[in-house]
Amino acid sequence: MLEEIEKELGNRFTLDTQLSNAGISTVIKFKRIVELGIIGFDAIAIVSKLKEFDQLRTLRLERCRLQSVPEINDQLEIIQLMDNEITGNLKITGEKLLYIDLHGNQIEELSVRKSPVKILNLSDNELGRFPDVSSTVLSLDLRNNQIEEIPSNIAIRYPHLRMLHLDGNHITKLPVFPDSLQVLTISRNDISGSIFLTASKLRRLEISANKIERLSGDSSSIEFLSARSNQLSSIHFDTVPEKLILDDNVKVVFGH
Repeated sequence: MLEEIEKELGNRFTLDTQLSNAGISTVIKFKRIVELGIIGFDAIAIVSKLKEFDQLRTLRLERCRLQSVPEINDQLEIIQLMDNEITGNLKITGEKLLYIDLHGNQIEELSVRKSPVKILNLSDNELGRFPDVSSTVLSLDLRNNQIEEIPSNIAIRYPHLRMLHLDGNHITKLPVFPDSLQVLTISRNDISGSIFLTASKLRRLEISANKIERLSGDSSSIEFLSARSNQLSSIHFDTVPEKLILDDNVKVVFGH
């Protein structure tokens, strides 16, 4: 009977807030589950058993009042622990982890260098500095944290990075970004002075609500630029982006 139910589920199981705690006890019996999601439950009963789910590939525990990252198996590829109560300095290991979403916690530091992570979401936490993540990362979402500095060697450290979101931090200056970068959002920070763009593949740039006085550089690839609420009087580009959002008094000047 148990095998028939597993087959019908397709090895995927999601619990929402409508199910009783008895439902969690039932899930523990399904050892062949590859995708498990629990939303809005106290998931302690399952957390203590996760290592037994040796075929689990995707784990989502959202609003489950978790205070730490559960012990996981080496086959897990996706872990989503959003809107919990996880705090402090974390170190996550997983030989196959590709996607990590920990937004909405109170994490101060994170290390996942030994995992081949492609996508990492740590928005709405208490990070004081960049996470220590593998060079394989393609997307970093670090919005609404307490970060003051972008690593000066980011172009070397993350050579494949395509998307970087840093809105709502305390960053004061920008380094040279990797040429692979396509999306950079860094509004609501403390960036001042002159900015010269060098990322040749950059398609989207959002830098509103800073203290930038001059903006120039290679704009040939930029399709969308938002730079409102700065101290700009003009921007100096070779080409004008398709979508340009500026304060009314800012002029566009061709040439650097």
